[in-house]
Amino acid sequence: MAQPYTEHTLKLPDGIEILYTDSGAPKTTDYTTLVVVHGTGFNGCTRLCFPTRVRPQYNLRIILWNRRGYRGSTKYSDEELADLKAGRKVFQDRLAIQTAWFLEHFIKNESSPKVTADRSAGGFILMGWSFGNATTLALFADPAVIPKPLYETVEPHLRSLVLYGSNLFWFKYSKRAQFTSHRSAFLSHGLC
Repeated sequence: MAQPYTEHTLKLPDGIEILYTDSGAPKTTDYTTLVVVHGTGFNGCTRLCFPTRVRPQYNLRIILWNRRGYRGSTKYSDEELADLKAGRKVFQDRLAIQTAWFLEHFIKNESSPKVTADRSAGGFILMGWSFGNATTLALFADPAVIPKPLYETVEPHLRSLVLYGSNLFWFKYSKRAQFTSHRSAFLSHGLC
């Protein structure tokens, strides 16, 4: 039987703390880690959406990230909020680096598996839920802002990006669009 979720706080290299809820790693060497970043109207305590009994069936480890400014995670500073309000790219760049550091923690300290050669297992699936997409997309926006050693650590573990509950209006689509997988500069292997 799968173990219940546990909460942890990760201190990033810049001192920012991120609260996350972890389902725990399956007892396999090729499990996939689904990292879910919540939207605005709720927080990372969405484990009821990911029942314990489902994880072993799909060989999943589920990490629910509590975004900055939500319970247990560091609030944004006035300077950071000013950058956001002014639309400065530096805000997005910080999110990208913090996301990469978060993933690096699981790679270096928890032996998260790399993506398998056939891309059918292992690695991270990064999922933004509603406004959580702003955080997940930051990682893919400008790979050049990620320091090279960090990039080289994280990139082989990135398997997929899921935009869940995103509003097409954000992307300036006026009607339903058909989406396909794209190659990304960050993912040399492309998206699944």
